[in-house]
Amino acid sequence: MSALDRAKSYSGGASLPGFVAAIRSDFAKNLGPAASDDLAAREAAMKEAAVEADVRAFVRAWSVDDFSTHLARVHAGRDHARGARMFEALQCAACHKVGDVGIAYGPDLTGVGGRFSAHDLLVAIIDPERDLSDQYAGVLVERGDADPVIGLPISEEGGVLAVAPDPRTGALRVEIPLGEITSRTPVTPMAAGLVDTASMDEILDLLAYMRSGGDATDTAFKRPP
Repeated sequence: MSALDRAKSYSGGASLPGFVAAIRSDFAKNLGPAASDDLAAREAAMKEAAVEADVRAFVRAWSVDDFSTHLARVHAGRDHARGARMFEALQCAACHKVGDVGIAYGPDLTGVGGRFSAHDLLVAIIDPERDLSDQYAGVLVERGDADPVIGLPISEEGGVLAVAPDPRTGALRVEIPLGEITSRTPVTPMAAGLVDTASMDEILDLLAYMRSGGDATDTAFKRPP
């Protein structure tokens, strides 16, 4: 069972959390009620520990303009270890990959530094709806009195819309009969305010970490002579 616990922290594709959840479910079914109860208890304990670890104090509601005179600091004297910690602590790794770290639910950010500036990345983080890519646009599906579903659309065939929900839910896909859908609205799966529990230096370290593709030898992490 400890191996299944470790698997929840593995990095991989967007389907990995769902596969791990399915394995845990099959494991519990095959080994009977005692194993099922044990797994449920371990799952609850891990969720509680994760919540406690993720609690961060609010710093401020950051805007892009707050960084207008500071973005040049992304390119030198940054802290790689802190940038890596922020990538996970601020939930970036829950939907994105940098190198071998994270889940490829949204765009893989490993080579993002060659395509986008620090300002572009900051805008995407602080105001994710401003330049929403069609490729990664999500959908909010309303279903009358049933709970709405948010995720990335996978397919629409046979009278069913298939959606990939946030990988942290552990579900690979949700299938919704078209007849149940009352409305669909394009949305970004990425929530705003993710960096509002970080200091400016922590955010600059995060930007340097992403732009470098996680490379600790990048010049952004060199200290000035």
